[in-house]
Amino acid sequence: PLLNIFIKTQSRNKVAMKNQVELRRLVFDKYENLYKNVSSEFINDLFNEIETLKKTIRKRDSSLDMRLGNFIFNPLRKLKSFFM
Repeated sequence: PLLNIFIKTQSRNKVAMKNQVELRRLVFDKYENLYKNVSSEFINDLFNEIETLKKTIRKRDSSLDMRLGNFIFNPLRKLKSFFM
């Protein structure tokens, strides 16, 4: 039973991340007047979030774990695709 928590496919966080754009659009539509009043702050927050995500991706791609994983698994993936 405790293990089911970790392997559950329909967790609230996973579903929210998949539907993030739709959820943001719903919130924006619901509070459209408020967003119009603070649109510059809202836009700045979006740009900051984009920059943060780009930095996170760059960090992940340049991490030692990622490079070692690519070094080890890329040849295996090519072999697998060659035989399948």
